[in-house]
Amino acid sequence: MIFDACHSGQAINNFVKLGDGSQNYTASKGDDDEGQRIKNIDKLNEQTGFFILSAAASGQSAYELSRYSQGLLTYSLLKTMKQDPSILDNKNQLDVSKWFNASQEMVKEEIRKQNISKPQEPQIVSSNSFKIGLVNDAVYNAIHLADEKPMFTRSDFRNTALPLDNIKLRNLIDNEINEISERGNNSGISFSSDYQGADAYTLSGDYTIKGKRIKVIVFLIKGGTESIINFTVSGSTDDLKKVSEEIVNQALGKLSSKID
Repeated sequence: MIFDACHSGQAINNFVKLGDGSQNYTASKGDDDEGQRIKNIDKLNEQTGFFILSAAASGQSAYELSRYSQGLLTYSLLKTMKQDPSILDNKNQLDVSKWFNASQEMVKEEIRKQNISKPQEPQIVSSNSFKIGLVNDAVYNAIHLADEKPMFTRSDFRNTALPLDNIKLRNLIDNEINEISERGNNSGISFSSDYQGADAYTLSGDYTIKGKRIKVIVFLIKGGTESIINFTVSGSTDDLKKVSEEIVNQALGKLSSKID
Protein backbone atom coordinates (compact mmCIF):
# COMPACT_ATOMS: atom_id res chain seq x y z
CA MET A 1 0.00 0.00 0.00
CA ILE A 2 1.64 3.24 -1.18
CA PHE A 3 0.40 6.73 -0.30
CA ASP A 4 2.10 9.44 -2.40
CA ALA A 5 0.45 12.51 -0.90
CA CYS A 6 1.05 15.28 1.60
CA HIS A 7 0.55 14.34 5.27
CA SER A 8 0.18 10.69 4.21
CA GLY A 9 1.98 9.53 7.35
CA GLN A 10 -1.33 10.12 9.10
CA ALA A 11 -2.51 6.91 7.45
CA ILE A 12 0.09 5.05 9.48
CA ASN A 13 -1.06 6.81 12.64
CA ASN A 14 -4.49 5.36 11.94
CA PHE A 15 -3.12 1.84 12.21
CA VAL A 16 -2.58 0.45 15.71
CA LYS A 17 -0.90 -2.62 17.20
CA LEU A 18 -3.24 -5.05 18.94
CA GLY A 19 -2.39 -7.91 21.28
CA ASP A 20 1.06 -8.48 22.69
CA GLY A 21 4.26 -7.90 20.75
CA SER A 22 4.72 -11.54 19.80
CA GLN A 23 1.35 -11.71 18.04
CA ASN A 24 2.33 -9.06 15.46
CA TYR A 25 -1.28 -8.12 14.70
CA THR A 26 -2.01 -4.87 12.87
CA ALA A 27 -5.50 -3.42 12.49
CA SER A 28 -7.06 -0.14 11.38
CA LYS A 29 -9.10 2.05 13.66
CA GLY A 30 -12.80 2.18 13.00
CA ASP A 31 -16.18 0.89 14.06
CA ASP A 32 -15.72 -2.67 12.77
CA ASP A 33 -15.68 -5.57 15.16
CA GLU A 34 -12.17 -5.60 16.67
CA GLY A 35 -11.84 -9.39 16.61
CA GLN A 36 -12.72 -9.53 12.91
CA ARG A 37 -10.18 -6.81 12.11
CA ILE A 38 -7.45 -8.80 13.87
CA LYS A 39 -8.43 -11.96 12.01
CA ASN A 40 -8.44 -10.24 8.61
CA ILE A 41 -5.07 -8.57 9.06
CA ASP A 42 -3.53 -11.72 10.50
CA LYS A 43 -4.70 -13.64 7.44
CA LEU A 44 -3.26 -10.92 5.18
CA ASN A 45 0.10 -11.15 6.96
CA GLU A 46 0.26 -14.92 6.59
CA GLN A 47 -0.77 -15.07 2.96
CA THR A 48 0.79 -12.02 1.33
CA GLY A 49 2.77 -9.91 3.76
CA PHE A 50 1.71 -6.41 4.68
CA PHE A 51 3.57 -3.21 3.74
CA ILE A 52 2.68 0.47 3.90
CA LEU A 53 4.81 3.26 2.44
CA SER A 54 3.74 6.87 2.86
CA ALA A 55 5.45 9.75 1.06
CA ALA A 56 5.81 11.90 4.17
CA ALA A 57 5.24 11.93 7.89
CA SER A 58 2.05 13.34 9.34
CA GLY A 59 2.19 17.12 9.00
CA GLN A 60 4.84 17.06 6.23
CA SER A 61 4.46 17.97 2.57
CA ALA A 62 5.15 15.48 -0.22
CA TYR A 63 7.03 17.48 -2.82
CA GLU A 64 6.57 17.38 -6.58
CA LEU A 65 9.69 18.74 -8.26
CA SER A 66 9.33 20.19 -11.74
CA ARG A 67 12.61 18.63 -12.95
CA TYR A 68 11.11 15.17 -12.38
CA SER A 69 7.57 15.96 -13.61
CA GLN A 70 6.12 13.84 -10.79
CA GLY A 71 6.09 13.36 -7.05
CA LEU A 72 9.49 12.76 -5.47
CA LEU A 73 8.42 9.44 -3.93
CA THR A 74 7.08 8.10 -7.23
CA TYR A 75 10.27 9.19 -8.99
CA SER A 76 12.38 7.46 -6.33
CA LEU A 77 10.37 4.24 -6.57
CA LEU A 78 10.87 4.15 -10.34
CA LYS A 79 14.54 5.13 -10.25
CA THR A 80 15.54 2.55 -7.65
CA MET A 81 13.66 -0.14 -9.58
CA LYS A 82 15.50 0.79 -12.77
CA GLN A 83 18.98 1.60 -11.47
CA ASP A 84 19.59 -0.06 -8.10
CA PRO A 85 20.44 -3.77 -8.46
CA SER A 86 20.80 -4.13 -4.67
CA ILE A 87 16.98 -4.23 -4.30
CA LEU A 88 16.78 -7.33 -6.52
CA ASP A 89 17.26 -10.93 -5.44
CA ASN A 90 18.67 -13.31 -8.07
CA LYS A 91 19.19 -10.24 -10.32
CA ASN A 92 15.52 -9.80 -11.23
CA GLN A 93 13.23 -10.48 -8.23
CA LEU A 94 12.03 -7.24 -6.63
CA ASP A 95 12.17 -7.42 -2.83
CA VAL A 96 9.51 -5.05 -1.48
CA SER A 97 11.38 -4.25 1.74
CA LYS A 98 14.65 -3.42 -0.04
CA TRP A 99 12.72 -1.41 -2.65
CA PHE A 100 10.80 0.70 -0.15
CA ASN A 101 13.85 1.31 2.05
CA ALA A 102 16.04 2.33 -0.89
CA SER A 103 13.32 4.69 -2.13
CA GLN A 104 12.91 6.15 1.34
CA GLU A 105 16.62 6.97 1.51
CA MET A 106 16.59 8.45 -2.00
CA VAL A 107 13.75 10.83 -1.11
CA LYS A 108 15.59 12.08 1.96
CA GLU A 109 18.82 12.49 -0.01
CA GLU A 110 17.06 14.45 -2.77
CA ILE A 111 15.49 16.77 -0.22
CA ARG A 112 18.97 17.45 1.16
CA LYS A 113 20.49 18.01 -2.30
CA GLN A 114 17.71 20.38 -3.34
CA ASN A 115 18.23 22.46 -0.16
CA ILE A 116 14.53 22.24 0.70
CA SER A 117 14.12 23.73 4.16
CA LYS A 118 11.20 21.56 5.28
CA PRO A 119 11.86 17.81 5.45
CA GLN A 120 10.04 15.02 3.67
CA GLU A 121 10.51 11.72 5.47
CA PRO A 122 8.74 8.69 3.96
CA GLN A 123 7.30 6.30 6.55
CA ILE A 124 7.36 2.50 6.30
CA VAL A 125 5.27 -0.07 8.17
CA SER A 126 5.90 -3.74 7.49
CA SER A 127 5.47 -7.20 8.92
CA ASN A 128 7.66 -9.34 6.66
CA SER A 129 9.28 -9.05 3.26
CA PHE A 130 8.41 -10.83 0.04
CA LYS A 131 9.12 -10.71 -3.69
CA ILE A 132 6.64 -8.43 -5.37
CA GLY A 133 7.49 -9.21 -9.00
CA LEU A 134 10.14 -9.57 -11.71
CA VAL A 135 12.15 -6.65 -13.06
CA ASN A 136 13.04 -7.71 -16.60
CA ASP A 137 13.93 -5.92 -19.85
CA ALA A 138 10.30 -5.00 -20.48
CA VAL A 139 10.10 -3.28 -17.08
CA TYR A 140 13.42 -1.47 -17.53
CA ASN A 141 12.42 -0.18 -20.96
CA ALA A 142 8.98 0.98 -19.79
CA ILE A 143 10.45 3.25 -17.09
CA HIS A 144 11.33 6.70 -18.47
CA LEU A 145 12.85 9.04 -15.92
CA ALA A 146 12.93 12.80 -16.25
CA ASP A 147 16.41 14.34 -16.27
CA GLU A 148 17.85 10.87 -16.63
CA LYS A 149 21.61 10.36 -16.85
CA PRO A 150 23.03 7.97 -19.46
CA MET A 151 23.34 4.51 -17.88
CA PHE A 152 26.55 2.58 -18.53
CA THR A 153 26.86 -1.13 -17.97
CA ARG A 154 29.73 -3.63 -18.01
CA SER A 155 32.23 -3.13 -20.85
CA ASP A 156 33.68 -5.81 -23.13
CA PHE A 157 37.21 -5.78 -24.57
CA ARG A 158 39.57 -8.44 -25.89
CA ASN A 159 43.05 -8.90 -27.26
CA THR A 160 42.63 -9.87 -30.93
CA ALA A 161 45.66 -12.17 -30.78
CA LEU A 162 44.15 -14.55 -28.20
CA PRO A 163 41.15 -13.60 -28.23
CA LEU A 164 40.47 -12.67 -24.59
CA ASP A 165 41.08 -9.75 -22.26
CA ASN A 166 44.40 -10.93 -20.83
CA ILE A 167 45.36 -7.48 -19.46
CA LYS A 168 41.95 -6.94 -17.76
CA LEU A 169 41.34 -3.70 -19.65
CA ARG A 170 37.61 -4.11 -19.12
CA ASN A 171 38.01 -3.96 -15.35
CA LEU A 172 40.06 -0.76 -15.54
CA ILE A 173 37.46 0.89 -17.78
CA ASP A 174 34.54 -0.22 -15.61
CA ASN A 175 36.31 1.09 -12.50
CA GLU A 176 36.88 4.42 -14.19
CA ILE A 177 33.23 4.73 -15.25
CA ASN A 178 32.06 3.72 -11.78
CA GLU A 179 34.31 6.31 -10.11
CA ILE A 180 32.86 9.03 -12.34
CA SER A 181 29.29 7.91 -11.67
CA GLU A 182 29.87 8.16 -7.91
CA ARG A 183 30.61 11.88 -8.07
CA GLY A 184 26.94 12.58 -7.46
CA ASN A 185 25.08 15.33 -9.29
CA ASN A 186 28.24 16.36 -11.16
CA SER A 187 28.90 12.93 -12.65
CA GLY A 188 26.62 13.16 -15.69
CA ILE A 189 26.37 9.35 -15.92
CA SER A 190 25.25 6.30 -13.96
CA PHE A 191 26.81 2.84 -13.84
CA SER A 192 25.37 -0.60 -13.11
CA SER A 193 27.26 -3.72 -14.14
CA ASP A 194 24.04 -5.79 -14.31
CA TYR A 195 21.77 -3.32 -16.13
CA GLN A 196 20.38 -4.68 -19.42
CA GLY A 197 17.84 -2.07 -20.55
CA ALA A 198 17.50 -0.91 -24.16
CA ASP A 199 18.97 2.47 -23.17
CA ALA A 200 22.15 0.98 -21.64
CA TYR A 201 25.50 2.14 -23.01
CA THR A 202 28.43 -0.27 -23.29
CA LEU A 203 32.05 0.35 -24.22
CA SER A 204 33.31 -2.50 -26.35
CA GLY A 205 36.25 -3.20 -28.64
CA ASP A 206 39.42 -4.99 -29.60
CA TYR A 207 43.04 -4.18 -28.90
CA THR A 208 46.43 -5.15 -30.29
CA ILE A 209 49.74 -5.12 -28.42
CA LYS A 210 53.18 -4.72 -30.02
CA GLY A 211 55.98 -4.54 -27.52
CA LYS A 212 54.82 -2.04 -24.94
CA ARG A 213 52.41 -0.23 -27.27
CA ILE A 214 48.67 -0.89 -27.20
CA LYS A 215 46.12 0.22 -29.78
CA VAL A 216 42.43 -0.01 -28.87
CA ILE A 217 39.53 0.26 -31.32
CA VAL A 218 36.57 1.38 -29.21
CA PHE A 219 32.84 1.18 -29.95
CA LEU A 220 30.12 2.80 -27.88
CA ILE A 221 27.12 0.48 -28.09
CA LYS A 222 23.55 1.34 -27.10
CA GLY A 223 21.09 -1.34 -26.05
CA GLY A 224 23.54 -4.12 -26.89
CA THR A 225 22.90 -3.77 -30.64
CA GLU A 226 23.46 -0.23 -31.95
CA SER A 227 26.99 1.16 -32.47
CA ILE A 228 26.68 4.93 -32.20
CA ILE A 229 30.33 6.03 -31.81
CA ASN A 230 33.72 4.53 -32.64
CA PHE A 231 37.28 5.81 -32.17
CA THR A 232 40.85 4.67 -31.56
CA VAL A 233 43.09 5.15 -28.53
CA SER A 234 46.79 4.32 -28.34
CA GLY A 235 49.09 4.20 -25.35
CA SER A 236 51.62 2.25 -23.30
CA THR A 237 51.05 -1.07 -21.56
CA ASP A 238 53.11 0.38 -18.69
CA ASP A 239 50.27 2.80 -17.93
CA LEU A 240 47.01 1.02 -18.70
CA LYS A 241 45.13 3.22 -16.25
CA LYS A 242 45.95 6.22 -18.42
CA VAL A 243 44.73 4.30 -21.46
CA SER A 244 41.45 3.43 -19.74
CA GLU A 245 40.97 7.04 -18.63
CA GLU A 246 41.52 8.25 -22.20
CA ILE A 247 38.98 5.74 -23.53
CA VAL A 248 36.33 6.78 -21.01
CA ASN A 249 36.98 10.51 -21.41
CA GLN A 250 36.74 10.32 -25.20
CA ALA A 251 33.59 8.20 -25.03
CA LEU A 252 31.84 10.58 -22.63
CA GLY A 253 32.92 13.64 -24.62
CA LYS A 254 31.67 12.23 -27.88
CA LEU A 255 28.44 11.00 -26.30
CA SER A 256 27.80 14.42 -24.75
CA SER A 257 28.28 16.10 -28.14
CA LYS A 258 25.94 13.61 -29.78
CA ILE A 259 23.23 14.04 -27.13
CA ASP A 260 23.48 17.84 -27.22
